[in-house]
Order: sequence, then structure tokens, then C-alpha cells
Amino acid sequence: MRTKANKKRSRTQPNAEEKRFLLWLADRPCCECGSDGGVIIDHFGGVMLAHNKEQIGHWAINGYCEACDAIKTQGGHSAYLEHFKHTQAHTWSYTIAEYDPQAKLVPTAKFKAIMDWNK
Repeated sequence: MRTKANKKRSRTQPNAEEKRFLLWLADRPCCECGSDGGVIIDHFGGVMLAHNKEQIGHWAINGYCEACDAIKTQGGHSAYLEHFKHTQAHTWSYTIAEYDPQAKLVPTAKFKAIMDWNK
């Protein structure tokens, strides 16, 4: 007998559009300092982040160099805000504005949820 699929587990993997965005982001410079030495992909609220009943974890990502990533990793959201003077969602909004127009756009509900989350 087969067990029921676990909804949580099935959403830990990105769908095709989310993968395309993640791969595009991985080839870009750091979203904060512009360093071109490779980026660390950061799900800024975690893979399972949901806001306003919208699953946004795989869209809510930024690419940081090691130095910029360390600021958030070691100090959290408040350290990020103090150092960069804006939220991760704000950084994401600038990055997403440069996203490939040929690719499928971020679903409107997910975009709104990320901007409303605003950490």
C-alpha cells in the first residue's frame, strides 16, 4: 500500500520556474557589493517560508558573496538591516527587476507576499 504524499516534503524542491530563477541568480555578481567571485544563494526566510498563505521560499532568494552573506548569517535580519540600511526584500526587488524578461515572471501573489514580508 502506498502512503499519502507529504505536502511539506514535496514543496522543499523548486519547480521549473523557481529553478530557472535560481540558476540565473547563481551566475550573477553579489546583490549587495557587486563582487564577481561567485555567490552563495540565500533563501532569506528559509525554503519553507510562507507569508499571507503564499509559499514563497524558492522565490525569496538573494545571491551574496561570502563577506555579505556572513553579515546576515552571523547577525541575522537586524544585523543585515543595520549594515546595508535596507531589508533583504528590498534587495530582492532590485534583483528581480533585472531578471530575464524572456523567463516566466514571478507570480504576482508571490511578489506581493515577499514585498509585504519585508525583512
